Amino acid sequence: MSHLNTAPKTVSPVQAELVERIEWFIRLRWLAVLGLLVAAIFPTPVLGVVFPRTPLLITAAVLAIYNAALRLQARRILPRVAQTGAVRKVNLFANFQISVDLIILTALLHFAGGIENPFRCYYVFHMIIASILLERRAAFLQCTLASALLTTLALLERGNILVHVHLVGFTPTCLHDSGIFVFGALFVCITTFYLSVYMATAITERLRAKDKAIVAAQALAESRAEELAEANERLREADAAKSQLMVRLEHELRAPLSAIQSCLRVVLDGLTGPVADGARDMVQRAEKRTQSMIVLVNDLLHLAQARKGTPKAEMKPLDFVEAVERVCRDMAAEAERKKISFTVDGRAGLSYVLASDSEIEELVTNLVSNAIKYSDAGASVAVATRNEGDRVLFEVADTGIGIAPEDQAQLFQEFFRARNAKVKEKTGTGLGLSIVQKIVESHGGTISVESQLGKGSKFTVSLPLAGRSS
Repeated sequence: MSHLNTAPKTVSPVQAELVERIEWFIRLRWLAVLGLLVAAIFPTPVLGVVFPRTPLLITAAVLAIYNAALRLQARRILPRVAQTGAVRKVNLFANFQISVDLIILTALLHFAGGIENPFRCYYVFHMIIASILLERRAAFLQCTLASALLTTLALLERGNILVHVHLVGFTPTCLHDSGIFVFGALFVCITTFYLSVYMATAITERLRAKDKAIVAAQALAESRAEELAEANERLREADAAKSQLMVRLEHELRAPLSAIQSCLRVVLDGLTGPVADGARDMVQRAEKRTQSMIVLVNDLLHLAQARKGTPKAEMKPLDFVEAVERVCRDMAAEAERKKISFTVDGRAGLSYVLASDSEIEELVTNLVSNAIKYSDAGASVAVATRNEGDRVLFEVADTGIGIAPEDQAQLFQEFFRARNAKVKEKTGTGLGLSIVQKIVESHGGTISVESQLGKGSKFTVSLPLAGRSS
C-alpha cells in the first residue's frame, strides 16, 4: 500500500498538452468514420467512382467500435496520467493508436483499389500526427511502418497473393501489375512520408524547446517571486523593528537629553553658583550640542511617523488656511528678528483638507522655518495659499541663498543638505524636507521646488480638498 502515499509528480504544460492532443486525435477519428460512410453510400454521384460498399461499411463499423473502445480507455487512463505525469503511458497509448490506424488504413486501401487509389497519400496525415504526438525516433518508426505496410500491400497484389480490387471508373485498366507505376507510386509516397516526418518533427522539436524554455522561465519567475516575497517580509520585519527603535528613542534618548540640557542651563544661569569664563564656554558648547541632539531625535521620530503615515481613521477635515496662518503667527517674530520681510496671503476660499493637524503643522513649520533660516537680512519670505480646481496650493517663496541645480535632485533625500546650506548653518539634520515629502505623499499630495542659486527658492505643495463633512 506504500504507493498510496507517494506524492504526485509535477505535470508540465508540455505533458498536459500531450494528453489534450491524444483526446483530440480520438475525436478526429470520428470524422474518418463519417468519411467512410459517405464514400460507401454516395460514391458514384460524388466522384463517379464505384467503391466496394460492403468492405467500406465493415471497415467503418470496425473503426467506430475501435474508436469507442479507445475513448473508454482514454477516460480511464488519461486523467491518472495527467495527475501523475506518467508520460511513458501516454506515449505508448499514442503509438498504439497510430500503428492500428495505419493497419486499418492499409486494409481499407486494399478494398478500394490498392496502390491505384489516390488516397494512398492519406498516410501523410498519420505521419504529421505522429510527429506532433511522439518523439522524433518514434515518429520515424511509424513512418517506416507505413512505408512497409504500403510496400507489402503493393507487392502482394502485384504477385496476385492478394486479390486486387480494381477501381472501376477511376482508371481504364488495372495498374497494380505495372512495375513502373508501382515503383513510381511507392517512391513518391515513401519519400513524401519521410520528408513530412522530417519537417514536422523539426518544427515540433523547436516548439517543444521553446515550451521547455517558457516552463523554465516560469519556474524561475516563481522562484524569484518567492524570494522577493521573503525579502519583502524581512524588510517589513526590519521596518517594524526600526519603528520600535524609534519609539524607544523617545523614552531612552529624548528624556535624558532634555534633562541634561535643563541641568546645563541651570549652571549657565548661575543657579549653582558663579561659573568661570572658561567653564562657561565649555558648558555653552555642551548645551548647544545637546540641543542639536534633541533636534535630531525629534526629527527621527517625526520621520518614523511620516513613513508610517497617519491612518485615515485619524484624519479629519482641517481648515488648511487657518493652520498656515497659525504657524506663521509663531514664525513672524523670528523673521522680524532677522529683519526679513514676511508676508502671508490666504487667498484660498474653500480650504478644508482631510488631514492630521499635527502633521500639517509639521509640514508648514518645516518649509517656513527653512525659508527664514536660509535668508539674510533684507530678504523676503512670502507665504500664500490658493485654490486650483479641487486642490489647495501652498507656496513658500523666499529671496534667500537658493539651491544649486545639482543639489535639487537630492533635496528630499534623508540626511541630505545642500552645500551652501551647510556653509550658512553648521547645524542641521537634513531630515526636514524628507519629512515634508512623506507627509505630503501620505495625504495624497505633491511637492515641487523651483530655485536659483543666490536668488531664492519657491516650494509648492498641492493637497486634495475635502468637504467639511468628509
